[in-house]
Amino acid sequence: MDASTITTTTVVLKDSSNNSVSGSVSYDSSTNTVTFTLNSYLSINTTYTFTILGGSSGVKDQSGTPMPSDYSISFTTQGAGPQVVSTNPANGATNVLVNTTVQVTFDKDIDTSTLTTSTFTLKDSSNNLVSGTVSHPDFC
Repeated sequence: MDASTITTTTVVLKDSSNNSVSGSVSYDSSTNTVTFTLNSYLSINTTYTFTILGGSSGVKDQSGTPMPSDYSISFTTQGAGPQVVSTNPANGATNVLVNTTVQVTFDKDIDTSTLTTSTFTLKDSSNNLVSGTVSHPDFC
């Protein structure tokens, strides 16, 4: 491939509203691989179309022959999972009482069957698990 023809003009990512997504493009001649690196995260639950432009104004091989037509793929990003809103004690807190109950608040309802001692762990400074139980207000 002619690396000079592989640019953000000939390799584009657009959202479902046809807005271009900001990013940079690189080409690895040893593997003939084009990489589009995002400048920021993609939006959730959004369909994107990635296109490599062909034809006379698109990408070309080293002899100057253009790709015969555009090549496009589409994909949809996943929805956002739950996010931690706050913790008690706060991250980095000091002088926390030894009998403190650790609490986590999420931004959305959680499937309580996923709240287990395998998915919620507390470790000491030596990375040893601290035994305990996991509960949720809905369990009461």
